[in-house]
Amino acid sequence: MNGQEEEEGKKKIKEILKSGLDDLVNVNSLLSIAVFVGLSYATPGQRSLENRPECDAEPRQAENLVVLEVVAFSFFLFSSLVAKSLKVNFQIYGDGNFEIDEKTGRGRLKWWKWVFLSLSVLASFLGCFFLMLSMFYLIQIRLGRVSCKSPYTQGAALLMTVIVCVGMLIYLPLVVAALHKALHLKFKSGERQQQS
Repeated sequence: MNGQEEEEGKKKIKEILKSGLDDLVNVNSLLSIAVFVGLSYATPGQRSLENRPECDAEPRQAENLVVLEVVAFSFFLFSSLVAKSLKVNFQIYGDGNFEIDEKTGRGRLKWWKWVFLSLSVLASFLGCFFLMLSMFYLIQIRLGRVSCKSPYTQGAALLMTVIVCVGMLIYLPLVVAALHKALHLKFKSGERQQQS
């Protein structure tokens, strides 16, 4: 393995990682906007659109909304800060980020950077989970409590749960697989192309 092939492999990994970190920060920023929209509905005395007093949300539900929104925002912020820190670290330290196995020609990220990258992805995933839970309370505040059996409340809650859970079940394995693939590229000639 010559030095030029190794440098090309490192450059390719760095570009993939930087692009992935940018995308993660962008998604976290977009979801953080949803948090603030949800917080605007957590005011006392909100009337539901069901127009029956017994279907109006209790103050406890508004409190739960605020708590879950704050937790979701905290996870998004943590994820973004770690991702941005890693990106800066990749820029500053360059080749010091990777270890190359001379026998196999595989490059991999240093273990502590892999841990931080995994924490960033996990925090984003957890932020999505808590945002989904908070949206359940937002639906009850705006459309009426689930106990009122409004078809709008039940339909919105069911659709949101199914769609978000399916999205999360697609997101996590694909991101983990992509990171694993990107972090184990071969640098030897003829083997550098990613296998399908």
